[in-house]
Amino acid sequence: MKKFLKKGFNIGLVIILSISIILSNILKVSAKMLTVNEVSEGLKDSTIIKLFNSEDGAFSSKVNTDAKTLDLYVGEEVYLSLNYTDEYLEYDNKGTVITIDNYNETVGQSLMLTGVMETIFNLSGYTLEDLGWDTESEVEYDINYERHGLEIINEDYSLSGSSDGGSYTLSGDYFKYVKMSLDTSKIDNLFADYKSNADNNPESNPILDLIPTLEAREITSNSVTLYPSIDYTPTDPEETVNCYIYRSNEENGEYSKISDWAVNCLGEVGLKDEGLESNTTYYYKAVVQDGTKFSNPLKVTTAINQENTLTPDSNTNNSETEDINPNTGAFLDMTVIISALILVTITLYYIRKHRKFYNI
Repeated sequence: MKKFLKKGFNIGLVIILSISIILSNILKVSAKMLTVNEVSEGLKDSTIIKLFNSEDGAFSSKVNTDAKTLDLYVGEEVYLSLNYTDEYLEYDNKGTVITIDNYNETVGQSLMLTGVMETIFNLSGYTLEDLGWDTESEVEYDINYERHGLEIINEDYSLSGSSDGGSYTLSGDYFKYVKMSLDTSKIDNLFADYKSNADNNPESNPILDLIPTLEAREITSNSVTLYPSIDYTPTDPEETVNCYIYRSNEENGEYSKISDWAVNCLGEVGLKDEGLESNTTYYYKAVVQDGTKFSNPLKVTTAINQENTLTPDSNTNNSETEDINPNTGAFLDMTVIISALILVTITLYYIRKHRKFYNI
């Protein structure tokens, strides 16, 4: 009897272990581990990454297996480089302090990192909008890498000053460190814990639905300064709402961001677009940072380059020329010249007629 019980116990233990192994394998199958190559390929479908297709060149990405980095390019230059393992992607910029000199690069990298997150979410079956974090809320989100597969360290910035394009006030936050898991089960946990925020608060950030207006001032032959604004009254006098500005050569053409600088839409802050062609028409649009609703196209025609333009006083085949005194460079009055010629003619005629009175 004891042998039978012992044998039965052993059989039961084997069955339990077998079931555990099977369930473990099933869970491993359902919890897919993404590869860095899948992320690299999926980046081209990110709505945020598409913003980096500009006049400087198209966006592309490449996995460097020797250096173990995922390199993101704009044109021929590496714009952002992420370290990777089989389990995660990592961005470490803790040593950087944002200044006006590195503002474009630092904020641009933070925006591109958001596009990488969006790609991982998409590959896991979610969208960035599903997460629905309320960036204006005082709520602290308890995000940790072990459960949610995401670790973020960010820092606020506030920059102000003046430049050739006028005064500027820039504020917001940027990523100093980001670690993103390639384990989709952790992404599932993230959305299981926080997806309801988007469902319960569909209007958590109404500012993103605002449509800016755009005004052009200080138009020259090769530049124009754009001033975006929105119809919004902040409750906090320190609050800022930033806007990006885009340009196209055609009203319904492809628009490209003129700068990675996002200017404050609540103040009289302008952004100067330089290097334009003279006497040329351009179209501009503005959008609130992180928003998707663009302003109506603003048509702007640059001034004529006066240095290369013939004026009525210029020497042309059809214009009259004026005599210039070679000694002084001063213009001689034609009335004086004609009067002198008439006086000389009359004098000669008079002398010839009365030559008998002169010894000529």
